[in-house]
Amino acid sequence: MISARSTFLFVCVVVVSLAMVASAAPAGDFTARYSLGAPAAAGEAVQITISLAVANNTSSDITKSWQKGSSPAMSVSFSDANGAPVRTFIEF
Repeated sequence: MISARSTFLFVCVVVVSLAMVASAAPAGDFTARYSLGAPAAAGEAVQITISLAVANNTSSDITKSWQKGSSPAMSVSFSDANGAPVRTFIEF
């Protein structure tokens, strides 16, 4: 079972990662909104809902990015209850 400490670290990593995505481009070029649901026990795992919306506010067309029907690759990294590093992909 994942400890409360690991869950807290996971949520912190997600928040920081999403904040970095939202501020990656110069002001006004891209904007992003995100929200995090409350962590909930799901058997021996912890489940959290992450909502993210990114908008292109430029006149440029973005190419070689997510295509309709495909999913972006996003992962989170955190330390488990024993302090070992863990990296896991988020399924969309």
